[in-house]
Amino acid sequence: MKMRCLLSALSVLAAFALTAMPQMPAGAVMAEEEIAVADSVAYAESDTAAAPEDIAANELIASATAGIISNYPAEWAQLSMQGKLKFDGLPVNPNIKVYMDRSKSILLSARAPILGEVARIEICKDSITFINKHTRRYFSADLSSVFSANPSLIADIQDILLGQVAYPGHGRLTTDLAALTEWSLTAEGLLMLFPSKLLQHREAEYGFLVDPDSFRLSVFALMLPQSETIVDIHYLYGTAGYTLQLMFDNNKQRLGGELQLSAPDFNPTPLTPTDTRRYVKSDIKGILKF
Repeated sequence: MKMRCLLSALSVLAAFALTAMPQMPAGAVMAEEEIAVADSVAYAESDTAAAPEDIAANELIASATAGIISNYPAEWAQLSMQGKLKFDGLPVNPNIKVYMDRSKSILLSARAPILGEVARIEICKDSITFINKHTRRYFSADLSSVFSANPSLIADIQDILLGQVAYPGHGRLTTDLAALTEWSLTAEGLLMLFPSKLLQHREAEYGFLVDPDSFRLSVFALMLPQSETIVDIHYLYGTAGYTLQLMFDNNKQRLGGELQLSAPDFNPTPLTPTDTRRYVKSDIKGILKF
């Protein structure tokens, strides 16, 4: 039962990454030329009516954009983070290691007391794989078409997990993307960023809440209207790392938990993908069986 709960929690954790991977046909991502044209139109429209309040709003957006960009870490090749996963109904809090190879892969390893490593989730350039180390079974889903249509998607998911404002399929916030974003203030005083339809996906809509003082990401929200699913990631920052508070609500099931993570180690011991030839292929339900 403990193993099943643990793997179920890890499966939900993977859903937070997978829901940023809408099935888009090749060519559905905006071309750079389209962004540039839309960007110039947006600025042209704002320049024609330069009311004082518009100037103040533009200055605020420019300042916030610069602040958000200033929080981006230096370019990195690999990193790892240590942490602990706490999920509703989970009898144990497994230790988690997250290993990322920039723009190439995201590996999550879970270790339970006494049992050692019990599960893996591996997102690579062409697939996502769930591995039950205890029963030596695995399930793999082909995502090659998704990643080929969205070359920056793995890097974008990495950035979102690291607390960066990244638009799935379009990269981290830039001045060009800022011009294609609706900006507003919430009642709590947080900056709300809602990308325009040109940057959204047919199956999903997403947005961000940013702290106006630190310009750090506070909330990443993803909505899937057809399945009435909402995924929220809340970010809590500390001196030695940060916590991702996770919520998954699809109108039938509501699951919540948190992933506590250390500050990134940019000189990590590599975590290699699992050789699944030594495992039995199964369906997603099969790997949840203890």
